[in-house]
Amino acid sequence: MGRKDILYNEDGTFKVVNGDFAIGESDAQHIQDILEFNPGDLKEYPTMGVGVHRQLKGNPGQEFWKKVQKNLEADGYDMNDVEINFNE
Repeated sequence: MGRKDILYNEDGTFKVVNGDFAIGESDAQHIQDILEFNPGDLKEYPTMGVGVHRQLKGNPGQEFWKKVQKNLEADGYDMNDVEINFNE
């Protein structure tokens, strides 16, 4: 999609370049946020979020993948274009 937004570092802090927030391609960040957020984490969108950390020790079932697809589509992403790697 090519969305642009404020970028952040791996530790979650805002990336700063020349004393200002860095702006850039943010699709990967948006998708990661959707997967990591739990429902209720976002005040404006209380149903948004998958809570992927709950699946790290288990085997994700069909309901999990439906939830991922629903959340990604709600934000304009096509699940077929997203690769999820539980090993990272």
